[in-house]
Amino acid sequence: MQKVFIPLILSLFYLAFLPGNASAEISARDYQSYKDDDAFRLMIHGMGLAYSWANIAIQHEGDSPLYCPPSDLRADANMHLSILNEEFDANSRVYLEDDIPIALVLLRGLKAAFPCD
Repeated sequence: MQKVFIPLILSLFYLAFLPGNASAEISARDYQSYKDDDAFRLMIHGMGLAYSWANIAIQHEGDSPLYCPPSDLRADANMHLSILNEEFDANSRVYLEDDIPIALVLLRGLKAAFPCD
C-alpha cells in the first residue's frame, strides 16, 4: 500500500511548487521542459495509478471502463511514460495548439494503448 501512495504524495508535492500555472497542471507546452525530470516521472506514474483506480471504481459501479488493460498488466513508471510519450508524439500538433493538460494526454494514451472492444 505504501508503494502506491509514495508516488502520489511526491506528485502532489511536486505540483504544489511548480511556478506559473495557478492550477498546477502541466500543459502540453510545458511538457518538453519537464519530461526528463525524476519528479515528473513520479507524477506521471501517480496519474497512471490514479486512472487505474478510477477505472476499477467505474467498473465496480457498473459503468463502462475508461480503457481496458489486460488483467495481468503490471504497470510501472516506464510504461506510463512510454504511453504518454507515444501519444504526445502522435498528436503533438493538436496538444500544443490547444495546450492540453498532460493528464488528459496520458488518459488518451491509455485509451489508445488499451482500447475496449
